[in-house]
Amino acid sequence: MNGAVMLLLDPPTRAIIDANAAACEFYEFSIDELKKLSIWDLATDSKALAEVGRLATGETLHAVTRQRQASGTVIDVEIFASPLGSPGLEMLILIVVDITEALAAKSKLAGALRQVNVALEGAVELVSKVVEVRDPYTAGHQDNVSRLATATQRD
Repeated sequence: MNGAVMLLLDPPTRAIIDANAAACEFYEFSIDELKKLSIWDLATDSKALAEVGRLATGETLHAVTRQRQASGTVIDVEIFASPLGSPGLEMLILIVVDITEALAAKSKLAGALRQVNVALEGAVELVSKVVEVRDPYTAGHQDNVSRLATATQRD
């Protein structure tokens, strides 16, 4: 009944033991198809394989990686893992969150911030030029102060 994407894994083999309906919809596989896969089959590249391996061995309980749906669409995911079971029957439950849109929004926001910074620098330069025109005695002073401030900021 939960809308969260959940997979149940056998840690030694990385085989998918079970999945909920949300996982079937998310990965675009039927439950029977998912049960024939391992978590390795959903990985997109060697980096994704390494992250999944770290989850399966218990080295980490959290990973941000990329996975592939049945259609071949690559999605950015955040995976949370938790050991489950009893002695002799160890399993790993994975909760998978699609972060594709969040990462795209973060990238778009970073681009907008860069544009704002460029516009702000242009506005400061414009004010500097206006001051220089009104007071030729201090012409170039703002540029020199700006270069000095920038140089000291890098150190």
